Amino acid sequence: MRKSIFTVLLAVIAAYFVIGSAPIAAQDNGGRRPLFCSPPASAGYKMDKVRNTWGEPDEIESLGSDETGLRKELWTYKVKPLSLFSQNDFVTRNQYLVFVGKNLVKVSSSREEVLKEYGPVQKDINP
Repeated sequence: MRKSIFTVLLAVIAAYFVIGSAPIAAQDNGGRRPLFCSPPASAGYKMDKVRNTWGEPDEIESLGSDETGLRKELWTYKVKPLSLFSQNDFVTRNQYLVFVGKNLVKVSSSREEVLKEYGPVQKDINP
């Protein structure tokens, strides 16, 4: 009897570490950056939705304005360390998000690609 209780207890503890505890709310991610959000960030998302899902960016840079006068911004989410017991996937490469106005228009892991398409950095406007 004692052996079966010990076995069940050991299985529960092992399952906790393999599966993880209850999901962490997106806005309480402890500064970690999600790689695969639910759903992933994609074109058309608003700034607020990205902030609620990914947290505050590490850097915000101005890319000037588009032809209609809307402000262009480059948000950078830098690599964050992985944890053996983490329950989510986190960034393994820097992620660069471009906003025109308040709309997300591009997500890339290549800063050079973003700057080639959307223009050079105008000035640093860190949050």
